[in-house]
Amino acid sequence: MTAIEVLYREDFETEGIILCIVSSVISYALFTSIFGNQPIFEVPPELFSHPLELLPYLALGLFCVPFGFLYVKVFYGLRDHVFRKLPLPKALIPALGGLLVGVFGLWHPEVLSGGYGTIQDALKGNLTITLMISLAVLKIFGTSFTISSGGSGGVFGPSLFIGAMVGGAVGQLSHQHFPQLVHYPGAFALVGMGAFFAGVAKAPIGALLMVCEMTEGYSLVVPLMLTSVVAILCSQRWSLYEKQVLNKFHSPAHRSQLTINLLQTLKVADIHRQNDHTTILPEDMTLAQFKRFLTKSRESFFPVVNEDFRLRGILAIRDLREIIFEDSLHDLVVVGEVASPSISVALEDSLYEALLKFLRSRYGQIPIEEEKSGVIGVLKFEDLMEAYHREIQKLKTG
Repeated sequence: MTAIEVLYREDFETEGIILCIVSSVISYALFTSIFGNQPIFEVPPELFSHPLELLPYLALGLFCVPFGFLYVKVFYGLRDHVFRKLPLPKALIPALGGLLVGVFGLWHPEVLSGGYGTIQDALKGNLTITLMISLAVLKIFGTSFTISSGGSGGVFGPSLFIGAMVGGAVGQLSHQHFPQLVHYPGAFALVGMGAFFAGVAKAPIGALLMVCEMTEGYSLVVPLMLTSVVAILCSQRWSLYEKQVLNKFHSPAHRSQLTINLLQTLKVADIHRQNDHTTILPEDMTLAQFKRFLTKSRESFFPVVNEDFRLRGILAIRDLREIIFEDSLHDLVVVGEVASPSISVALEDSLYEALLKFLRSRYGQIPIEEEKSGVIGVLKFEDLMEAYHREIQKLKTG
């Protein structure tokens, strides 16, 4: 990726964020004007009040682990070892998966569709422990039959359903054995929704926010965080998303951020060579004097300073082509009058800030100016790229 692509990518991402925000606001306004703004699930306002109740929630996080393991292994196991190896036409394999789901539906119709009504019953505590465990297992197989066979569907809704059933069962058990501690077992179904999805998808923050917004159950944020962390820590070896990477720096979609962050970690002072010779010109030097000086210099870029060594402009040979051979102007024009507008960097500036200035000015060198000392040197574009290449090699070698 070139430096210009980095700059344009940043502008493109900013515009994309603005468009997403505007479209989200418009969609929200249209939806709520038609359907209202009530949450999907109804829950009492106060569901968690005693710190000791975190112990049953801790157990819920542990209960989510084996069900998450079963979900992932059945999901991909049926796809890789059953449906893909069937000697049937590809059009018939999803039909077979649908047939198996239909058989489950005849037994327990609750596993069909999204199951949000069943989740609401679990939140109200209207389901038995045996039924909720059965529905969780059947939903795992029903979802796997549908998607692993090549059918169309998602995994977020089923994950909420399975988590709600597991949480509801744990809540009922906790209420039976500790009624003085667990007053509302249906709250465990709500927490189970977020904890289960966080464990299988490795997305704790997203699961927490979505479940809270879907129910307005903000009083359960602490149990949600506890169970989600426990489920994730115990589920590191499997994930519902097989292409999921370790973090964003392993993702091709975030490579531009890695490039920018790398340049932001380096300062101009890190690559400035204090011993390098820098030729600066006084702003009152005449063009004749500059022409005589130029015959003894091999440079083509000169900072122009005043008597206090403050930068007044930049003189590049490419900008003098029209007047350099006008002998009548040699004693009338001074370099301060023909210099381009000044641009500079400071030692504490990051190399990313310097890169943007290189791109905007199109100079190959930029003066380094300090508040007390004035111009102390120049930063070369090739030095910046060399430092960038050096850091990339360090990352590659460990």
